Amino acid sequence: MAVNELLMFCLRGFAAELSNLLAVTLGPGATFIDIGAHIGWFSTLAAERIGAHGRVVAVEPEPTNFAQLMHNLSGALCKVETHALALGNNDCEVFLEKGEYSNLHSLRRTNAHDRGWRVRMTTGDLLFADLADVDYVKIDVEGLELGVILGMTECLRRWSRVKVLMEFNPELWQTNELLTAERILGSLGFQVWSIERLPPWSTRLPRLYRQGSLCAARRPRTCDFLIAREPLEIA
Repeated sequence: MAVNELLMFCLRGFAAELSNLLAVTLGPGATFIDIGAHIGWFSTLAAERIGAHGRVVAVEPEPTNFAQLMHNLSGALCKVETHALALGNNDCEVFLEKGEYSNLHSLRRTNAHDRGWRVRMTTGDLLFADLADVDYVKIDVEGLELGVILGMTECLRRWSRVKVLMEFNPELWQTNELLTAERILGSLGFQVWSIERLPPWSTRLPRLYRQGSLCAARRPRTCDFLIAREPLEIA
């Protein structure tokens, strides 16, 4: 098994909760945005589910990951857009610090070294201005999720059916950032559910737990949130 195929196989196993949730709730014709797409596991899963009339928009700033992302999406039947960009709350050039693994590169500088890449950052409000509505946005950007939200508040305001899947690493968030995210999302009518972490390669759907606030939802380890205006309906 080639390295790319092996990594995609492992990503499927260790992202069972989100994979299973998307496999059931994404339907034909849906639009899926993947921010921090890595090599495209969730983008390819979405492309399989949404069919020829659907749309996948994948955003990944790291050059090697981006090349693999394009390769993995090359056979998709739906409309696919790939963008070699970082997303945040500014339109500028930024430094992407090289992580220990290919899924851990980060714009949040540790100053541990100077290995990385100069990449362009833009905002979701600029990049997604032509999208009338969206079904899912997945955000996994190693602690800079708040910047992504700040940069796409107008999109989130006007997309009526959007649901956000967001990785949350408590070690990378400050309390004031949680309060800011909570205030913005609440003003846009969103509620928060934490997503049950499943064992690798589990085939069942995860349980969703309604959270009163992001601060109250802090976990000792990384977890995922569903952010939506209404409870998720699962057939």
